[in-house]
Amino acid sequence: MDAKSVDVAARLRQLQARHGLTIQEMAERCGLPKRSLENYMNLKEPQPPGVDALIGISEGLSVSIDWIVGRTEDHGGADFAREDYAVFCQSAVLHVLLRILDAVKTDPKGAIDAEAGRILGYEPHEVAAVAMLDFMAIVDLQAEHPSRPKDYFKRNFAALSDMAKHRVDVTSVRDLVGRKPNG
Repeated sequence: MDAKSVDVAARLRQLQARHGLTIQEMAERCGLPKRSLENYMNLKEPQPPGVDALIGISEGLSVSIDWIVGRTEDHGGADFAREDYAVFCQSAVLHVLLRILDAVKTDPKGAIDAEAGRILGYEPHEVAAVAMLDFMAIVDLQAEHPSRPKDYFKRNFAALSDMAKHRVDVTSVRDLVGRKPNG
């Protein structure tokens, strides 16, 4: 058994977990037959992927071939800073809140049922799960378009956090609840 093949199989499993994909979904994304991908990911006796398969995996999952085969620890995918993720999160939360506000305009009594603890007819954790999916879609979209200017999200983060700290004058949702708006 070749140690490099085991490394490739383990890295493919890491990619699967990172992207939250089934083997079928991963194979479709990479343009590979499911059975071939299963063979590459087999931890006991993996089949090494050929060049075409490596290219498919690299392009389908935004990762460098050098990382897949263990030649580097830099996966070559989009690396986001903490501030980037914060801006992505802000965007996802804003999307959810705007949708809720639209629903409240249409059906003020049905959009939010405080007694039943439901928002748009759903449990809060269900709405949060949808927001999570929006967040992941934003991250994936940004990873596919890495041509943004240097420090773009860091600047957005600075502006948004400054607004929260100075204009809104709070730094947590807990502080925000129960406060009267500044005007």
